Amino acid sequence: MSKPYVILREAFFMQKIGTTLLFTLLNLCCFGQQEVVKYYPPEFKKVKEKYSILNGDSTLIHGVYTKFFEEGQVMMTGNFDNGKPNGEFVEFYETGDTLSRTNYQSGNKTGAFLVLSKEGIPIQKGAYENNQLNGMITAYFENGKVKKQSTFNNGILEGPAVEYHKNGNKKLEFIYAQGKQNGLAKSYYESGELSSEYSYANGIINGAFKTFYKNGNPEWSYNYQNGYKNGAYEHFNNQGALIEKGSYVDGINNGSRETYYDSGKPKEIQSFQLGAKVGENKTFYETGELMWLENYTKAAKDAVIKEYYKSGQVKSEQYYKGGKRIKDWKTFHPNGALANETPYFENVINGVVNEYNDQKQILRSTTYQFNRQSGPVTDYYLTGKKKTVTNFVNGQKSGRFYQYDENEQIKVKGNHLYNVRQGTWQYFDENGKLTKSEIYSRGELVRSTEN
Repeated sequence: MSKPYVILREAFFMQKIGTTLLFTLLNLCCFGQQEVVKYYPPEFKKVKEKYSILNGDSTLIHGVYTKFFEEGQVMMTGNFDNGKPNGEFVEFYETGDTLSRTNYQSGNKTGAFLVLSKEGIPIQKGAYENNQLNGMITAYFENGKVKKQSTFNNGILEGPAVEYHKNGNKKLEFIYAQGKQNGLAKSYYESGELSSEYSYANGIINGAFKTFYKNGNPEWSYNYQNGYKNGAYEHFNNQGALIEKGSYVDGINNGSRETYYDSGKPKEIQSFQLGAKVGENKTFYETGELMWLENYTKAAKDAVIKEYYKSGQVKSEQYYKGGKRIKDWKTFHPNGALANETPYFENVINGVVNEYNDQKQILRSTTYQFNRQSGPVTDYYLTGKKKTVTNFVNGQKSGRFYQYDENEQIKVKGNHLYNVRQGTWQYFDENGKLTKSEIYSRGELVRSTEN
């Protein structure tokens, strides 16, 4: 006659109820094995997990273990042996399709594993040995082609590692030693051509670093020391012509830097001291004329910079002290006439900015206080007489506005407040006679009177 056994079902009710419901039914097993059923809160009706334990010890799961989605489908299944997973564990998508297969031996991941997409295409596969990745690990694109292959030894990257483009061509090649990149590394264009070639030492880029165009011509040539660019470098265009050369110290420009147009003509001649421009720096038009002349008397801090037209005429003048803009910055028309004059103080515009046409006639004057329009902005007729005067406060139209005719008679006068018309606006004919009055409130016309 069989001996009685007990099935223990656990259901956890809402906290405010403060009780745990235990359902004890059926028979008591001769080995003291108890079935445990857990439910999803808050109703505690839908089964979450089913498994058995030995001798009432919740850590000693034994036999088949099954976990369910809230809607009832199997999420995971596998076997335990005295509290340790053993054999194959399988995870599922809600659709019932396999998500992964992982093997265990006495509680440790050991043997092959596989991860699949919902469509059944491999995402990743490989093997474990005592919970450590071991051997070749392969990852896949969604189209099923190999994305990456790496070799592990007891959980540590060791040996070659390869990444691929979606079309199957190689993307990257590395070599690992004790988990760190060592030796030659290469990258490739999607179409298969070599893109770069460089070396690692103990996980740090070291030695020559070269990049290439698709046509095989060199692009950049650097030298690395302890992960930083050091020494001479060169940059070529895709036809193989040199377009830049210079030198680095620990990743920053130092010494001479020269650039060239694709034609081979000089473009820039610069001098650097630990990343900062020093001395005389020049930029040229491709036809050979001077375009920019930068004179630094203190590394990238104090400078006089001039820009030139091809004719040799100065186009602009800029001044720096301590890295801040100072003095009157000027721009010029091609005929040498002053075009703009902007006063700087401690890196901000402060004073009156004047604009001129190429006949040296003033067009506009704008008043700034510490980088904001504050004060009158005056537009002029070509005769030099005032056309409009608009007052600004902190960058917004505020205060009196005047418009004049060429005989300096007032045509319009009014007020602005926060960029909109406010109060009384008056209009006059050429004899100074009032012809119309308008009253505004916050930019809205309230009343208009014709005289």
